[in-house]
Amino acid sequence: KNTKLSGAKFRIATSVDNAKEGIFLQKDEYGEIYQGYGPDDDEMWEETTNSDGVAKFEGIADGLKDSDGEDVSGNTYYLVEIKAPDGYNLLSEPVAVTFVSGAQKANKNNNYSMKAEIMNNTGFELPKTGGMGTVVFTVGGAVLMGLAVLIFVICRKKDKEENAEA
Repeated sequence: KNTKLSGAKFRIATSVDNAKEGIFLQKDEYGEIYQGYGPDDDEMWEETTNSDGVAKFEGIADGLKDSDGEDVSGNTYYLVEIKAPDGYNLLSEPVAVTFVSGAQKANKNNNYSMKAEIMNNTGFELPKTGGMGTVVFTVGGAVLMGLAVLIFVICRKKDKEENAEA
């Protein structure tokens, strides 16, 4: 089914590592785009899909600089879905979007167009494994098993002693 969804929120990063670490691009009130510092930044640049299912990150071009003036631009950027429309699951991985510098100039202002089709999923989503909850349940289960073995040994020892006296 090819449904165009509105209300999905995305952020954009310059690398897959940045996307996974929560280091996204930012856009200030003057339209300047720059590399953010990290997940604690207050002003992450995010765009929401419209009724046509389109989110536009306008203004990205060659020569994008970070806060230290280093060039962080490239031909590939990574979209991260931070809010899915009601009834849909978040994307589990960043989605790469690529433009070819110079070859795909949309107009005389050197605007680039990057397009990525996003597959939307609904339904039940299994919990992620490997978190702290896993450790707590594993330790708790091991303690309970140890207690069960201890109680079994003590009860068996008592039974042997009672049978020996009789």
